[in-house]
Amino acid sequence: MTNETIEAIVAGLDSKPTDTIRSICSDGEVPLALLEYVDRVIAFDKDTEALDEARLSIDLISRGQYDKFLEDVPLYTFNQEYFSIEGRLDRIRAKLGNLEIIEGDIFERESDPANKIYLSNALTFFGAVNGSVTDSLRKIIRFLPPGGLLYVSDGRKMRLEELGYRGMPEGLEVCPDLTEAAKRVEQFWDPKVFRRV
Repeated sequence: MTNETIEAIVAGLDSKPTDTIRSICSDGEVPLALLEYVDRVIAFDKDTEALDEARLSIDLISRGQYDKFLEDVPLYTFNQEYFSIEGRLDRIRAKLGNLEIIEGDIFERESDPANKIYLSNALTFFGAVNGSVTDSLRKIIRFLPPGGLLYVSDGRKMRLEELGYRGMPEGLEVCPDLTEAAKRVEQFWDPKVFRRV
């Protein structure tokens, strides 16, 4: 269950019908929500339990069991309200064929090209485990074309000494307008949006 505000992610990624988004999967809430707005979502996770939860949500939506999805899948109230908007789950259901779930590391695993990436807090969480935040940024931006966007939920945790003049990977800049658009609606996190230049 994500405690990120889905509306913030949609706004921060400036989601458009032609987008393909490379996403952390987790329990599937965010990839499912993004699917309503974009052409395709490729969702990654190494946690098989999280992938099982995502597949359950996908199955319930695919069978039109919306009440069961809203009742049985643990959702924060604000995200339950988001999914409860009339017609939303129908629109998501119609596009389920455009959602690909991949068991694997979003920082390493190859996939079809994507013009936007949603990382949740994986950048600082996994960066702290597998090296620096800057190293993780360098790994993930190789999947982004020029102009592509990268959304992280935990901008506050990204240490300035790593992301300032000395540590920001070449070809990546903060996108202040989309960062502010996400922050206006995010309830818990401190999102940051980057653009590949």
